[in-house]
Amino acid sequence: MICGLFRNQNQSVDMRTVFFELTLNIMMRMIAEKRYYGGNVSDVEEAKRFRAIHAESFLLGGKTIIGDYIPWIKSKEMEKRLIECNLKRDSFLQCLIEEQRRKILEGDCCGEKKKNLIQVLLSLQETEPEYYTDDIIKGLVVVRTLIMFLDLLILMINGVAIS
Repeated sequence: MICGLFRNQNQSVDMRTVFFELTLNIMMRMIAEKRYYGGNVSDVEEAKRFRAIHAESFLLGGKTIIGDYIPWIKSKEMEKRLIECNLKRDSFLQCLIEEQRRKILEGDCCGEKKKNLIQVLLSLQETEPEYYTDDIIKGLVVVRTLIMFLDLLILMINGVAIS
C-alpha cells in the first residue's frame, strides 16, 4: 500500500478506497490467508468473484426494502436478487472451507505457523462435528465480516465528521 502511494505521489488518491481495500485484505488474511486487492493476488479469478460478491452485497445492503415495512408491497425481484447473492456468498465460502480443509489434510497449515479463522474452526469441527458444521463455520465467517465492515463504516463516518 505504501509503495503504491509512493509511486502515485504526484496524483490525488482516494484514501477511503485505499483503506477499504486494506481492511478487506486484512480481514481475508485473518479468515483464509488470502488477498483479493493489490498487486500480489494469487488467484485473479477468485479475487474477481470475491469483489463482485462484496460489491453486490453492499449494493443490496444499502437499499431500503419497502416490503420489510409494508409486507403486502413485496418486491419479488429484490427478494430474488438477495437470494442469488446469498447463494453466491455461500458457494464462495464453501470453496474457502474446502480449500482450507485440503490444506489441513496435506499438512500445509500445521506446525509453528499460525492458523487462520477457518482452520481453527475446522480443527474444532474435528472435536465437535455436530456443533461446528460447515454452515456454522460459514455463519461465523459472515458475522466476523459484518463486524469488521461496521468497524470500517464507523471509522469512515468519523473521518467525514472530522474533516
